Amino acid sequence: MPPFAAIAAELARELASRRENYPRLVSKGNLTQQQADHGILMAQAWAEDCQRYSAAAIARQAFLQSHHASAGAPASIDAIAKAARDVPAQCGAPYLTQDARRYPIANKGAFPWATRWRALQDELRRREKQYPNWIKQGQLDQADSAQRIERLTEMLHLYDEMVDWQPRNGTRPRPFAAKQTPAERESFDEAAPYLCDIMLRRHWITLDQARIDFPHHAPAEQKELSA
Repeated sequence: MPPFAAIAAELARELASRRENYPRLVSKGNLTQQQADHGILMAQAWAEDCQRYSAAAIARQAFLQSHHASAGAPASIDAIAKAARDVPAQCGAPYLTQDARRYPIANKGAFPWATRWRALQDELRRREKQYPNWIKQGQLDQADSAQRIERLTEMLHLYDEMVDWQPRNGTRPRPFAAKQTPAERESFDEAAPYLCDIMLRRHWITLDQARIDFPHHAPAEQKELSA
């Protein structure tokens, strides 16, 4: 299970930092008020998502453990799906296994999944560019820098699962399935830019393989991206 407590602590620190520092940046003209408000709301959305994912994961783990203990065998997909529908509302939504293409109901907050996902990548890029200067100036410890980046990367990995992404046609794709329905092919084409980005960044596929699997979305050359 991902280190949800550590991720939540980092997201809370980032939200508090933005609330403290953004008014000063606005007064200096480094940020507009609209940018500051957007940034604070975004950090708040990340924190809320982490809490929701954590609650769903804990509920699912507890269900699996109880059913394994009582039945003496792995729970069926149907049993997991049924139990997921009974998870308390604060757990976010139905939570199925990866094989069953599980996903919580999309967050109905101010930002769609792709917006939150891209903004988190932007924040990681900012840290990777800015933190070395802060370390040189004595404003940040090397260990703290590494820890902050590691924890935020863990949150990005949660977003990479695309559990909140919803296709326009309402049909979840089955990536690389031998047979797909027309609706599944349509939703896969919609998801392809995100999948290509994620799989390359996580080093799950090579650039050559991406050009085969995602011919319309693979970049011309491999970029150095955060994991």
